[in-house]
Amino acid sequence: VEDVIVGNSFPEGLQGQNIARSIALLAGMPDSVPGQTVNRYCSSGLQTIALAANQIKAGQGDILVAGGIELMSAVPMGGNEPTNSPLLQDEDRGVSYPMGLTAEMVADTYQVSRADQDAYAVQSHQRAYEAQQAGKFEDEIIPIEVNDVSYDHNGPVVTKKQFKTDEMIRPDTNAEALAQLR
Repeated sequence: VEDVIVGNSFPEGLQGQNIARSIALLAGMPDSVPGQTVNRYCSSGLQTIALAANQIKAGQGDILVAGGIELMSAVPMGGNEPTNSPLLQDEDRGVSYPMGLTAEMVADTYQVSRADQDAYAVQSHQRAYEAQQAGKFEDEIIPIEVNDVSYDHNGPVVTKKQFKTDEMIRPDTNAEALAQLR
């Protein structure tokens, strides 16, 4: 592996500093493997794939690791500090909007109702579940084994865990439950 490129929207706290470098080292890669963290908000992970592909095309590497990581529960909404210079807070620039506000503005602009958004979300989860059950994602997801660390009275306990499916598909999602979300 010649580089590890990881996208992250809020590189703070546990996912702060250069999380790509931390991932490389925690994965047992040699110190000679660099890491770079990319922040392009919601397209951070996608951007890393493009960067890795371009490096390979340009002959700057043959094997690169690229992807995204996000642990929003570890980041206070809006981050720990203001996200932009006061000079960039002008509403017309669109650089300081949190994702929820951005979504509301897009919905207002294109007149997409909350009920339509919820119906689309339900349909999306159902389609994803059906595709997963039919094995449609098997060629896209490479199973990986990771160390799952928990702690007991004797200290850390390491067990192996395999990830081979997308864990965020919720086939039981329904419009009534989504309507309760704020």
